Amino acid sequence: MNPPRPRGHAASLDFLWLELTSRCNLSCAHCYGAFGPDSGPEGLSTHEVRDLLAEARAWGCERLQLTGGEALLRPDLPEVAAAARELGFRAVEIFTNGTLVDEAAARMLRDHGLYAAVSVYAPDPAVHDAVTGVPGSFEATCAGLRRLREAGVRFRVAVVVMRRNQHALDGMERWIREQGAYNAFRADPVRPGGRGADASLVPDRPPPCGAAAPALYPGHAVPCSSAPGTCWSGKAAVTAQGELLPCIFARELACGNVREGGLGPLLTQGPLPRLWQITMDQIPGCRECGLRGLCLDCRYLAYRTGGGLFAPNPRCPRRPAVAAAGAASAPAVPSAPARGPEIRAREIDGEILLYDPASRRTHFLNRSAAWIWRHL
Repeated sequence: MNPPRPRGHAASLDFLWLELTSRCNLSCAHCYGAFGPDSGPEGLSTHEVRDLLAEARAWGCERLQLTGGEALLRPDLPEVAAAARELGFRAVEIFTNGTLVDEAAARMLRDHGLYAAVSVYAPDPAVHDAVTGVPGSFEATCAGLRRLREAGVRFRVAVVVMRRNQHALDGMERWIREQGAYNAFRADPVRPGGRGADASLVPDRPPPCGAAAPALYPGHAVPCSSAPGTCWSGKAAVTAQGELLPCIFARELACGNVREGGLGPLLTQGPLPRLWQITMDQIPGCRECGLRGLCLDCRYLAYRTGGGLFAPNPRCPRRPAVAAAGAASAPAVPSAPARGPEIRAREIDGEILLYDPASRRTHFLNRSAAWIWRHL
């Protein structure tokens, strides 16, 4: 039975990152939390985690990501997964490096209905192991992917692009399809926090694909609006020690601790609701942009690289430097965009459902987008 949502407040929590542990069996070069084997104890107890999940559901949260460190190092993970299922979260994903996925773990994830996101840095073992700092980690991750596939767990492959792997990503799209993942290749930029703050990790050329979309599970749509909030509106992260953040990367923007009075008060007063209220209209250069409703904004990246919460997104393709770099590396585009012959389309009440068999992804077009599709 789902707990009732508190009345009298407008706050709504849409998505929660829950960091189950600070420990990790790898030592990735770019880790935003500088996690590793000696990163300290789990922090929140099983009881505290269950209470936190119940409170998140009460405030409207339906989407949950269990992360770390390495979440599979948490011994009570089956109990946490069972609690999330009992509370009625619509989608629960575990973020893992995949090296610890044995047959028992894969069955547990399947039985509790969890999706999985697995970090892979290149289809080249030498490049991947150089990023993780652990020889043999690529082989262990591939074995974990195989066990997920055999157990019937839906999973995606998450790729962070940095200077150490940017040269080895050309075959990533095909490799991801071969593993049986449900997602297409989308490169996520390294975030400048923890070990990722090392300037030598920043790529010096655009990735061979688009920026990462905030997909959590198959069919998840990117919300669009004429005056959207920023990327962290309605989202929150709780660290293994109970600190509340607007984003899992934003370690320096702590908004209180859930151990001191629970989650609810922090959603309605203090820094977090003020961060949620930032909109694209308040960011210079964004308020005039006709594409802001489709923007994959990263406020934390803008904050760290631009020096403030209202700095422009450094990945924006309309910024001259970004546009010039993209144009230099992009393939030639036909002057008249055309519908891909392999895309399957079905019209429903003026709207269109598209299916791409290559990436095995479904896309929904509202009436405006459907009009554009018909006129390509």
